[in-house]
Amino acid sequence: MRVKTEHLIPPPSDRTGAVLFQIGSFSPITYAHLRLFEAAKDKLRQAGFHVCGGYLSPANDAYKKSSLVPATHRLSMCRLALRELEHIAIDEWEARADRFVPSYEVASRLHTALSAWRRHIQLFLVCGSDLLLSMGNPNSWPRQSVLKLVSFCRFIVKSRNGQKPDISDDVPLVQEVMWIDAWVGDHSSTLVRHHLKRGQSITFMTPKPVIDYIHQHRLYR
Repeated sequence: MRVKTEHLIPPPSDRTGAVLFQIGSFSPITYAHLRLFEAAKDKLRQAGFHVCGGYLSPANDAYKKSSLVPATHRLSMCRLALRELEHIAIDEWEARADRFVPSYEVASRLHTALSAWRRHIQLFLVCGSDLLLSMGNPNSWPRQSVLKLVSFCRFIVKSRNGQKPDISDDVPLVQEVMWIDAWVGDHSSTLVRHHLKRGQSITFMTPKPVIDYIHQHRLYR
């Protein structure tokens, strides 16, 4: 399965291009995921980058998270959420793999495809500070996996409540992190699932087509 590049906007010859990607379960995708992309785009444009577009890479079912519905549902919900957003595509390779896929393999694959597409393209992993902090835990992230990930991409990270975790001892990460301080929203997948289990409304937490899909397939009950 090749990496799609048709949705990406080539950078001008005098500017460095930036391509964003998010990893995660997307169970379900929410407006917070989409707002994080927009905040990252604003940050990179302010830094002088030309933002070409981005990707979502939903986790494989082998991730074994208790709240994870099958990848077929998560991919369908992502497609519904993105159908009017031309600059973001779903990379289905990780979700459809027959094994657990380390994040550095996702980054390596995108990095290779983008290098073939255009020169001078910088790949950015967009994430929250919780994910960044977890990279310092060898039980969650083997050190070699972190170092491989850093070799393929930089990080653009949303601080929590304006607070940036202290990662000063981790030189590879410190050098590659850009911080987003803009408001993104707290409509996490966890909160959406919390409301659904209690029969509460999730309107304005995720796009309506996603809400309709969740109810149609009786997910998260």
